[in-house]
Amino acid sequence: MDNKEEYRDNTGKFQKGHSGFKPKGAVHWQTRTLQEVAKVMKKQKNLKALVKHFQELFDNNPAGFFLKFVMPFLPKNVVLDLEKNNDLNINLIINGEHTNTDE
Repeated sequence: MDNKEEYRDNTGKFQKGHSGFKPKGAVHWQTRTLQEVAKVMKKQKNLKALVKHFQELFDNNPAGFFLKFVMPFLPKNVVLDLEKNNDLNINLIINGEHTNTDE
């Protein structure tokens, strides 16, 4: 087996033109998983079932739904505040300042 270090320059980066160490055409396991999920979701009955289930989860626990299914997709620079009246107020940090998105 070749030493991986011989494919790197003096800064530790791969040398120009290096093809990497995985076989050409190899697909990452996460990409493959998402491809399979997409196949399942293309079926209308499956999509309807998922939407129904999400609606039930949301109806039973809106805050829990938000934390579990929405928060992971929000950028890290989004600040969430639950105001005293329990309305969700999302503020974006732009240039170090909070900007209210409701205005």
